Amino acid sequence: MNQEAISQSTLPEADKLILDYIAGGRKDRGWRLFIDTYQERLYNLCFRMLGNYDDAIDALQETYVQIDRSIGSFRGQSTLYTWSYRVAVHVILGFRKKRSALQEKHTGQELPDISRPQDDPDLMCEEKYRKYLLNQALQKLPDHQRIPLVMHDLDGFSFAEIAENTGSTEGAVKVRVFRARKLLEKILRQGEPVPGFENVGRFDGELVKQLMS
Repeated sequence: MNQEAISQSTLPEADKLILDYIAGGRKDRGWRLFIDTYQERLYNLCFRMLGNYDDAIDALQETYVQIDRSIGSFRGQSTLYTWSYRVAVHVILGFRKKRSALQEKHTGQELPDISRPQDDPDLMCEEKYRKYLLNQALQKLPDHQRIPLVMHDLDGFSFAEIAENTGSTEGAVKVRVFRARKLLEKILRQGEPVPGFENVGRFDGELVKQLMS
């Protein structure tokens, strides 16, 4: 049995079925199963990284385009989700770079605000608002810290997997995650202002770990 066959045999059953559909000329069916299986997690990644609903949807759609173009090169060295996650991160970084270029040309008022769950914070449950503030705070982390933090603490990737996916070392990833946690907690404890919620008050950073569990 060749190496590719060995790798394919260890894939989750959903991955095998998706790939079988695509290889067998039933691409639409394969895509439907892929979306049913992975869309929610990929969207959550896009939203956590970009903090804006419209950008997250655009990034998700672009991720699908990139996956569609390169699915033929998938050889099963990782799960289909891990491979797709890597594609999504590449797309997201492109979106963030493009947004940074726009911010150099325009004022913050001319750019869309971070998406809010509701217009009236008094109508929101406390946990939902805190999670919203966590997403807001994540946007303040530099990319080299945000990506490993989200991958490890929110999406459950091991340090070794993150190192492999980001072209880094396991030791460097551990350091970045540790520093990202400290910086995120500092941001939350300082009560950074959130557009549209200036009068709500300060966020208690004691619940950072609970929110990220």
